[in-house]
Amino acid sequence: MTVLTVATPAVAEDLPSCVDHQWVGDAGVINVRTSPSRTIAWNVQDHTDNSGLWIALVYVDKRLVDKKSQNYNPHGSVSPRDSRPGAVFRLDITHTDSQGRTSQSVPNGCVIP
Repeated sequence: MTVLTVATPAVAEDLPSCVDHQWVGDAGVINVRTSPSRTIAWNVQDHTDNSGLWIALVYVDKRLVDKKSQNYNPHGSVSPRDSRPGAVFRLDITHTDSQGRTSQSVPNGCVIP
């Protein structure tokens, strides 16, 4: 079982930009990219097994803007109306693969341009 903890960095200045960023953990990867219109596209992939239950919570600052519970790797987008410049975008993801192994998203967060 691989479990990675989630931690929200306290200071936005210490975070990368959401323009185009990737977080890699030992179980998978999180990708985030922001369009010129400020739509944030994101996806998550497991390195070995994308089947099984995925639960994804999507936050802008401390506000939950989307939630997914599905049996394939999650992806989505956040509308410009929910992604004000300077806010922090963050994902909290839990994946239980087809073998019953549970992974938790690596610490992540980026500043919306």
